Amino acid sequence: MADLTGELTIRLDWNGDWSGDLARITAVVMDGDAPRHARDAPAPVAKTMLALWQSRSRTSLKHLTKALFPPSTRPHLRDAVRRLRPQQRLRVRLRLPAPAQGQAFSLSELPWELVQVPVPDAGDGTWNAWVDGSQEAPALFGELGSHERFTLVREFQPQVEPSTDHTYRSVLVADATGVHGTVGTPTGPFDASEPGDPKAAAGDIRAMELVLQGSPFKADMLPSPASKRAIRERLLGGAGAFYFGGHHIADGLIVAEGPGSSRAALLDGDTLSEWLVECEVPLAVLLACGSGGEDEEAPSTSRRLPLAERMVRDGVPHVVAVRGKVSHQQAAKFAASFFERLAVGKDIDVALGASSHAFDGSTARPVLYSGRGRRMSIALARTRRPTPPGSTDAHRVAQGSEEPALPDERFRVSLETRWTLFTPDEGQPCAYDVLADPSPGDLAGPVNEWEQLLFRSKPWNVPGYAPRRWYTFDHDAQDGRLPNGHDELARALGESYRPRPRQRHPDEPPHRGIGLVVRKEAAEATLPGFVRDLRKLPMLDWDLRMIVVQLHDPGKRIDTVRRAADTVARELGLSEYVVKAHAPGGEGVGGHDGGRAGAALLDSLCLAATDDAELDRWLSAAAAREGRLPVPGDFRGLKVPSTVIDAVVLALLRADAPGWKAALAAWANEGPSKPVRWAMDVAAAATDAEEGRVTLTADDLSDADRAIALDRARLLPALFRQLDPEGLRPGSWALLARRQPTEEDAEWLWGMVPAPRRLAKLEPDTGDYDYQLEEDLHECRTAFRPELPHLTSYTASRGQSGRK
Repeated sequence: MADLTGELTIRLDWNGDWSGDLARITAVVMDGDAPRHARDAPAPVAKTMLALWQSRSRTSLKHLTKALFPPSTRPHLRDAVRRLRPQQRLRVRLRLPAPAQGQAFSLSELPWELVQVPVPDAGDGTWNAWVDGSQEAPALFGELGSHERFTLVREFQPQVEPSTDHTYRSVLVADATGVHGTVGTPTGPFDASEPGDPKAAAGDIRAMELVLQGSPFKADMLPSPASKRAIRERLLGGAGAFYFGGHHIADGLIVAEGPGSSRAALLDGDTLSEWLVECEVPLAVLLACGSGGEDEEAPSTSRRLPLAERMVRDGVPHVVAVRGKVSHQQAAKFAASFFERLAVGKDIDVALGASSHAFDGSTARPVLYSGRGRRMSIALARTRRPTPPGSTDAHRVAQGSEEPALPDERFRVSLETRWTLFTPDEGQPCAYDVLADPSPGDLAGPVNEWEQLLFRSKPWNVPGYAPRRWYTFDHDAQDGRLPNGHDELARALGESYRPRPRQRHPDEPPHRGIGLVVRKEAAEATLPGFVRDLRKLPMLDWDLRMIVVQLHDPGKRIDTVRRAADTVARELGLSEYVVKAHAPGGEGVGGHDGGRAGAALLDSLCLAATDDAELDRWLSAAAAREGRLPVPGDFRGLKVPSTVIDAVVLALLRADAPGWKAALAAWANEGPSKPVRWAMDVAAAATDAEEGRVTLTADDLSDADRAIALDRARLLPALFRQLDPEGLRPGSWALLARRQPTEEDAEWLWGMVPAPRRLAKLEPDTGDYDYQLEEDLHECRTAFRPELPHLTSYTASRGQSGRK
């Protein structure tokens, strides 16, 4: 929960000229974008004030205080403090201007923390005297930055506004204190000396581990010393915060040259900003000397702006950095205190203010740089899930099936895994898929979630691709035109689009290209030219690996969408397409109207049997209406499809309603399939066993249909992956295809032997593998996407004979 804080925003402006020793600035209290009072005369500030942390010149402090709080602003601060409740803080936002072109200095670098304000227990008399300027007694004043009633935020307008406020529950921790050697940089060579005491140097990292143990979020620790490549790969998997401990220079951070190396290399600050913005990391914590500014008596005109400021201006929401030089002990103490407070829900500025005591006795200070209007709570304990569970479920349907063919619950799929596993590798042709989705929801969001979770779960020493990036292109919103080039695509996708060139930079891990969801109204999709234009898209230089055509209908008519999907799939040369499953808990398709009998009742049952959850509701409603569960005798003289018989038997195995055993015995005589009979045997063995415990072995996963039947009967334990840790059983892949993927699934995939990982296209093919094993694994691939039967239309009244 976010802290209760008051807010006071002060906009600082200047003439943009610090070519001499003085600059003149004005300070105005703001209400949104409107000033709350008239400006005072500009106040002078000197370059020498950059070193106030060390000199503490009383004259300079007095001038700095008057610059931030000229007479017209002081009543607003006093009144804001009076409105605070006990234990509440006032957040003072300093809205800072961009430096002038070519200017090497920024107003952010002035030590605003040292500005003098009345002490926390000051009474009205002291505050009134401070407002009218009549009280100058040092004993009654303290520093703004260490004041227990204030927090201080340096605020900037970013050049690129982050598109979302995504959050993760992990903190990426990168320690590079152990690097050494000479690094060539744009501003000259830098010599990183080997730490005298490596244990002390990495004290902040160990402190982080201890603090985060048992907290709502976890530390994702990179092998030390962290390399540029390792940081990049882990960021692609997503993080709620990025923590760095090590050396900083004007050009960026000093990291390891590569995994397992301690040789120093430069991670350019602009590159780091680009990565953090691309991966939507809301917070960077840089406990590196000078990352938030330096104390300089005679600053050089060739210097660069503080790294923290540059990062925020580039779009990173928040950066906590260090002004001055920080010791290893101070870094450890601050890191432990700061993240301990974040873990219990404190706002970033509040956590920083409560942890600044770690720098007592030194001239170093923690500082916070933030983008304008960014929320101070980053909710690290919350995982990302923009769509409700089940909303990306669908059913596979063979192209060319007769209408109105009903989906088969055996062929339920999760769109996340369907579009991320066993998909084209680099250099292979782009793949297509067609989705019939009457009321289109967000698809790129949840698939990107899974891509990132999958990559984030990868062990650092296992080779693998970076996540595929997915985007949605709304064809109807673009005047019915597909983009004809990279520029058109970028304009249509907006700020979320990040180009991914075919020619990969050496520092970038191999990636899986781009996935594009083309959203299109079904009625327009069958017009001439649409599919032809779809086929042209992979010819453009976008590195497209997969295109999904998402067909919808304003009237949400499923038959209209299905017919269009079948047509588009045929024209694209696809043997199947997918139909979006109805939302869990929705109205459903089965219907429960009373008075149905015979053919009408069977028609209703067949509709309900296309979805297990819907069938459960249908049976429950039928039992409530009739006082018993339906039995085959209710459909005498009618042909009940075999898939419906299987669905009812599995539903009765899941059921806990009165009379389920008698109904199950009756339906068992109708000849359910072999996998369903296997599930019945497993359930019977569990009923006879002590405590009703289901005991399964790896053999239960050796057959895909058997595993699916056990899953639909809810007889598979949650930890079924332990039965097949190497991923060599077809049933495991069949279950992965139909279930919404989880973090446990991601960890299971990476824990396999390399061959099935390569088979699933999770890592590059090294050419070093066992041909016999690859042949054996063909069953696993087939289980993930088995061949579909052609579904035929069904009307109960047409059937004349019962199932024997």
